[in-house]
Amino acid sequence: MIMKKWFNQLFLLLLLFGFLGLEPCFNPSRHSQLLNHDNLKLVLDTRAQVALSLRKKIFNSLDQLAPRLSYQDKLQLVNLIYRESQEQGVDPRLIVALIKTESGFRNEACSLAGARGLMQLRLPTARQVAREMGFELNGIASLHEPHLNIKMGAYYLAKMFRRFESMELALTAYNMGPTAVGRLILAQANIPQKYSRKVLKNYRQVRQSDKKIL
Repeated sequence: MIMKKWFNQLFLLLLLFGFLGLEPCFNPSRHSQLLNHDNLKLVLDTRAQVALSLRKKIFNSLDQLAPRLSYQDKLQLVNLIYRESQEQGVDPRLIVALIKTESGFRNEACSLAGARGLMQLRLPTARQVAREMGFELNGIASLHEPHLNIKMGAYYLAKMFRRFESMELALTAYNMGPTAVGRLILAQANIPQKYSRKVLKNYRQVRQSDKKIL
């Protein structure tokens, strides 16, 4: 009886420390690994759900603001806007609102001042942005390539945010140029608000459309 009790205790000790080649009753390291794996999976799953929800919101906004775009064009824009918004730390809905204001989602758009494409970039500005981002442009035609136009536009918008630390001023600088806005600030002159108000109006409309997603 004593030998049997001693043997059972020894067996439990060997099992606990894994000497029998079996899974131990409790392995702190293994338990920690499982918890870390579960936590990581939970984080990744949550991020995937947030990303999917955000893409749906962007697509819904395009449905509301650009109904003439084809399904494929909307999908392309959703992916481009989402990717660059995440890269630059800008609300994708603001990028949607800015594109609506600048070009009405017309990739072929060209202003009298020579601004081109979805986010209406002028060639000198685009060249400067491209240099800062580490690539070269292939002339004016590059401004009508959606992936490059949105890439540079999102970067430039984020740059204006960092410089002026104000949504209204950043939007005005995107439209007028940072040098002009800087001069107005130094002169304590009135800052034009027509453009920023227009973008923010579209921004509110985009955010309102979020509520329509089931």
